[in-house]
Amino acid sequence: MRILISGILILSIFFTLGCDDDDSSTSPDSDNNQIYDSLLFTRQGGGTMSTGADWAICCGVWESGYIEDNTLKILVYDALGQESGFKLFILVDSVETGFSYGLPTDSAGVAPISMFINDIPNTNKLNSAQGGSIGTFTVNSISCGPPVMLDISIDATLASETFGSPSVTINGRFVCEIHTNPATFGCDFSF
Repeated sequence: MRILISGILILSIFFTLGCDDDDSSTSPDSDNNQIYDSLLFTRQGGGTMSTGADWAICCGVWESGYIEDNTLKILVYDALGQESGFKLFILVDSVETGFSYGLPTDSAGVAPISMFINDIPNTNKLNSAQGGSIGTFTVNSISCGPPVMLDISIDATLASETFGSPSVTINGRFVCEIHTNPATFGCDFSF
């Protein structure tokens, strides 16, 4: 009988140690993600552009087989495709904190920071490399972590890729601390 009780006790201890409860206060998950977005998008001629509430933020290759550099990638979009969105790509190893990068970004090569806006209601696409884009991106802090962290200030006007279409001015800051990227497609998106 002692052997049976000892065996049950040993098995109980083994299973208790093997099944660790998840402590959400120490486990990095999507509940720990923090985003502060004060970016204001203003269309030329007036009116603000709103962006979708869905997002993907991660570090990875810019685009496999094309640009293999380590890139902090931000995609803000509307999964239903009705609201506008933007992409912001930052070459982590090429940027300096506290430095302001001027626009237009270099379209001949890969710029350290690039931004693309898809203004869906106006069927307008804008790009930081487009001639006529002006202003600055200032990286206050950046890290691929984990967690992925960014603090960037934007004071810029992006020109449209379509001749005669209006520009969009962006002012404000985007700050994030990301432990888990919620996007089902992960970090598999390009500029």
